[in-house]
Amino acid sequence: MSDTSNLCDKFRRSFNRAIAAEICKPEIFSNPQTDFSRNRNLNLLPVISISYRADTRSISASLPQLHPSLSSASLSAISQARQKIKSSLYIGVFNRMSQGFRYLDTERFKSYRLLAVDGSELRVSPDGNDLSTYGGSKKGGKRHYFHANMLYDVLNHTCVDMVLQPGSEKNEDSAFLDLAERVEDPNVIYTCDRGYECLMTFHRLDQSGKHFVIRIKDESSATSILKHYPTPETEEYDIPFDVTLTSRNNKKVKENWDTYKYISSYPKHPEFSNGVTELPLHGRAVRFKVKCGEKESFITLFTNLSADSFSTDDLKKIYRLRWQIEISFRDLKRELGLEHIHGRKKEVVIGEVYAKMTIYNMNSRIRNHVEKRKKTRLRLERAVKRKTERKIDFTFLMAATRSFFWNEGTYTGAGLIKLLERKTESVRPDRPRR
Repeated sequence: MSDTSNLCDKFRRSFNRAIAAEICKPEIFSNPQTDFSRNRNLNLLPVISISYRADTRSISASLPQLHPSLSSASLSAISQARQKIKSSLYIGVFNRMSQGFRYLDTERFKSYRLLAVDGSELRVSPDGNDLSTYGGSKKGGKRHYFHANMLYDVLNHTCVDMVLQPGSEKNEDSAFLDLAERVEDPNVIYTCDRGYECLMTFHRLDQSGKHFVIRIKDESSATSILKHYPTPETEEYDIPFDVTLTSRNNKKVKENWDTYKYISSYPKHPEFSNGVTELPLHGRAVRFKVKCGEKESFITLFTNLSADSFSTDDLKKIYRLRWQIEISFRDLKRELGLEHIHGRKKEVVIGEVYAKMTIYNMNSRIRNHVEKRKKTRLRLERAVKRKTERKIDFTFLMAATRSFFWNEGTYTGAGLIKLLERKTESVRPDRPRR
């Protein structure tokens, strides 16, 4: 049996063991003394599997594809049973699987892991009188949703961590810092889009020794941090950015906007305490032109990576790779079902998000491993010679592994791999690959 088919079987065994280990913990139940303490029509494992197996359809429409024991239960009984299980079970399984298979995530950029941070709204139904999920939406107006801030390995295509915030409590800056603080590996470069632009965030990351490449508003914007900073007359540049963040807005600061940046929210930041009124910020501002069809525009990045080790072209590559997190959100929503959360309670929502990230990571690691096989590489190289570049069909892979994990006997590990090697799709020109 090949190493890849062995890997598929190993994923299935490890996944089942992870669930078995977590359900031994009494704290995963809302009421440890009574929940699932005796035999019922709705047993524990089938209820747990709902968060992993449910797709874009409703629970009622998905019942024929779920565990047979669920078909005879009412939707209200299923809902009540799911609420007995805390999200810590799904988080525990996610962490066990991440730690157990991290050795497969070997891709690096100049020896650094590239971790992207981005947010996406997960729409939910209102939960009774709980209005915490009701907040302003990027799509306009207000609605009920959770803001999912994800940390994503863009080179290995795996979800690393997640911070979920109710819509009314959305705060991307604090979520980013929380995610970065949880990562112990010092050889990491964080990359984000403009939603995470914040001078105090830059300062905290730099002071904690964390590297980052973050897009900021262009100098033509009225609220750009470069508005009063002296920049070259050229359209593109890579220049040092050295300013002092200050809690004072006195005459000296107003006369030196090019070297001072007033932080109006300074009372919220512990750095401005014990008489500290000034904080240094050192970095680079990089501006370059991009072209999309006939339209040209500019992208401006802020980074604390040294120019000696990372050129302007390196920063362009790092920022372009950030797009992989956008693709991952699309797959999590459309292919794995997060576009329609199957629950209202916060614990159910969090549990389902971590369940889908676990399934996504298993699929992604299988895909990565298949593409590295000699037979697969030769097949893809032959396609390139015919000028029809191809890649593993990730959508098909997710459908096939669903049968592999939940319907034993449909595929063997070896049979699944042979199928995946043949099932490829065309790569669209000038489109980021997933």
